[in-house]
Amino acid sequence: MDTPFIYLAGPIKSAPCWQDEAIRYILANDSGVMIATPQRILANDLTQNVIHRGEPRFHRQRAWERHYMDLAAKSGALLFWLPEEHEHDCEKAYGAVTRFELGIWLERIRNAPELHVCIGTDGRFSEWHTYAYDFSQDAPNLRIFETLKATCKEALDILHKGDI
Repeated sequence: MDTPFIYLAGPIKSAPCWQDEAIRYILANDSGVMIATPQRILANDLTQNVIHRGEPRFHRQRAWERHYMDLAAKSGALLFWLPEEHEHDCEKAYGAVTRFELGIWLERIRNAPELHVCIGTDGRFSEWHTYAYDFSQDAPNLRIFETLKATCKEALDILHKGDI
């Protein structure tokens, strides 16, 4: 991919609609950035700079997600936002896939700290203190941001460092 891009990773189901806010902030600060997100529903005015999930070369959604997450961490920016659960659903654990992805990326960052990953949370993501402890032990140089805006700014800073 020739265009700088950011992948938005984090809970979708039962989460607040944080992706729209992130996309608006990112594009207001750099209108040339492309954004990949697995979020299916976005505001109509936000689809122009978004890499869509329906590419026929991927046999399933998860293949699309893994491809763009890997690409972002190596040549873009992989942004994790971990908000508090907005609407509880007893049928599905909140952020289940995100929690799995955090474990994968923690190990990857530990072994390759040069990966382009940034993480933010409102501090109310369940079990956040456990995750924060693990990141402090295994990826001590990775800063954790307290607002979505600050996390998006960090992703843009990663893109603009010139080493991508």
